[in-house]
Amino acid sequence: MEIKYISKNLFFSCLQCAQCTSICPISKLNQNFNPRKIVLKYLSETLDLIDIEIAWLCVDCKLCTEVCPKKIPIDEIMANLKLKLYNKQVGSGFKHTKLFIENIKKYGILNEKKLVFKLLNYDFIKDLPIYIKVYFKKKLYWR
Repeated sequence: MEIKYISKNLFFSCLQCAQCTSICPISKLNQNFNPRKIVLKYLSETLDLIDIEIAWLCVDCKLCTEVCPKKIPIDEIMANLKLKLYNKQVGSGFKHTKLFIENIKKYGILNEKKLVFKLLNYDFIKDLPIYIKVYFKKKLYWR
């Protein structure tokens, strides 16, 4: 995936109406997530570590761009930001994204069990006694 050039002047057309933030499903769950502010800080190159971690929360639903009266491509700007962060290997989202891509390349489809085990650094052999104990207490089911 290639980083697209996005003009910094684009954001000056923003009306500050906050429709992008009000429709965003992530901003409803996390009050610190504000697409408008993240994009503004990204374009003005003033992102800090907290903004970087919050930017990874974007689920790319594209609702922000759909409701923007000025049709600012907020979704593309967020995708550019996350791609830059991935290339620089920055933020907690980097590890998840890297493992997700490796998982798809290896199995051809998303193998969620393997992804979760890798993300959480589970070692099945080392943790086997715990799994056996939990299984016999009827708290773990194998399909």
